[in-house]
Amino acid sequence: MENRIDTVADLVGAIIVEMERLSYKPSVIKQYRIVWDKLCRHSGPMPVGAFSVEHGMEFLEEVLHIRSHPLSERTSHRWVKAIHLLSDFKRTGVLTIRRPRREFVFTGAAAAPFQAYVASMAAKGMSTAHIRNSSILDHAGLEDISGLEPVHVHGFIESLAVYELPTIYHTMCALRSVLGYLHGQGMVPLDLSPMVPRIRYTKKARIPSAYSREEVEQMVAAIDKGNPRGRRDLALILLAARLGLRASDIAGLRFSNLRWDQDAIEIVQQKTGRVLALPLLNDVGEALIDYLRNARDQAIPSGLQRTP
Repeated sequence: MENRIDTVADLVGAIIVEMERLSYKPSVIKQYRIVWDKLCRHSGPMPVGAFSVEHGMEFLEEVLHIRSHPLSERTSHRWVKAIHLLSDFKRTGVLTIRRPRREFVFTGAAAAPFQAYVASMAAKGMSTAHIRNSSILDHAGLEDISGLEPVHVHGFIESLAVYELPTIYHTMCALRSVLGYLHGQGMVPLDLSPMVPRIRYTKKARIPSAYSREEVEQMVAAIDKGNPRGRRDLALILLAARLGLRASDIAGLRFSNLRWDQDAIEIVQQKTGRVLALPLLNDVGEALIDYLRNARDQAIPSGLQRTP
């Protein structure tokens, strides 16, 4: 880094120049710059010496916390990577070396037929990431692909028993495709693909990290507001969904945090220790009043404690 770098903004300018020098794609630089520009606005004239990964993570926490629409998992990963990339550049003055694309390397009897299979998949615009080696031939100890028989296939399948179900499932799919191709090209006299068992595997749904506006409205509509628990649940969900309060902050709410005369809620965040003032929206305020008047003494305690 030849130019003087005093602030975080200077650091961002320097890393962008270096990315351009190394011929990074403009689209890639733009994606990182979105994060870095937000960081600069957040940090102001912060000295570069004060910047750290911890500071960057706090910045991301605040930015993502106030967004009305959650980022996708891929975008969130890229934002975190942008912080680490900037931190590494500050420490070393160089960009992390990009790993070259992994190539397929086949040897022995598998070299020609497996390379041909990969080429055929690529020509169809299909992914070849699922076939990375010729382990079925290594396991069978064959020197000629034409000698592949059912016993070899069964032996290879049995060797997969030590792996997790997702690995077995994807390997079976790749094996079935490879065997079908080898027979279709006349490299193997028997069509061995039907001998590969089909495994039932359903990718487990992940618990969503954020809910859409429609999903939140569906939850609110499903609440039974005619009983104390329902009134409590409505207040809790609206505090989280409308104001973005964390569970720890909701649990620690006190009457003194409610500024009715200012239509605001003011708290000290449990996680960061920072003061946070938020508008007391109409539906949130009405839900809180309904809970306090008609349900608080009957429902399970859930925050809104009296100040000692």
